Amino acid sequence: MTTQRIQKYIRLFVLLFISLISLLAYALIAKLPLEELIKTIAISVFATGLVMCVYEYIYVSRGDKYFEEIIGKKIPIYLKMKERGIENISDSFELDTYQDKIINSKKLTVVMNDGKSFISANSAIFKKRLNIPGKETSLVLLDPRSEFINLLNRKNGKNDSEYYQRKLINIFYEIFQDYDVDPAHDFKIYIHSMFNTMSVIIFDDIAMISLYRLSPGKSIVPHFELKNTGERSEYAEVVNDVNKLLSNQDIVNIVNKENISELKDDVNRIIKKDDRDAAA
Repeated sequence: MTTQRIQKYIRLFVLLFISLISLLAYALIAKLPLEELIKTIAISVFATGLVMCVYEYIYVSRGDKYFEEIIGKKIPIYLKMKERGIENISDSFELDTYQDKIINSKKLTVVMNDGKSFISANSAIFKKRLNIPGKETSLVLLDPRSEFINLLNRKNGKNDSEYYQRKLINIFYEIFQDYDVDPAHDFKIYIHSMFNTMSVIIFDDIAMISLYRLSPGKSIVPHFELKNTGERSEYAEVVNDVNKLLSNQDIVNIVNKENISELKDDVNRIIKKDDRDAAA
């Protein structure tokens, strides 16, 4: 047995001795019965012995390197995650816990392929938000005229080759017909002709992103919660990325009540053309 290990055992026994002295002093002051005092001491000895056994097992099997790995690898990773603002990872957006943020955030931005699930699951609170003046809400969806829509139909295994075209048009009409927006609420629906690598929800202080798998079909994907911890945070990167997308007028348009019919006509012409090409 090395001197270093002897010193470590001495420190453990000293700790046990101090614990026993403390318990004895407590027992005298509290006037514990002898039976309770013996029981308390036995529990303390058992707990300390268990700690010593676990420590000995880890030390024999891994040595000092195990503790060095914890200090040298695990803690820096944790600190990097905190610096970048990574707060949580889950299998869904868990929006039930963020209903107050959906309603009360000064600015809310949602980036999704079609947004149907988000709108349907949160229609009541989304409508409540849009009735509040002085807020800004941006819904960023795919352009149903985009060539990437056909790829999305195939990737998600839709038998209807125009599934997402029709779905997006229906969502736009649903919002314009069923949602009352306060005149002082800055609400915009953006559509873009690129493809989404992730879904994004941005509140004032946190952002949530959901990545997409490479293989066709839907599957469980990680959802990350990102806190705004400053310029180097992933929250800031996500916000800057979305702003950069929306500032590109070559690929981004705004849908409103005035042009929704024209958009629908464009989509119908594309669908008819695709049908003719498929039949040729």
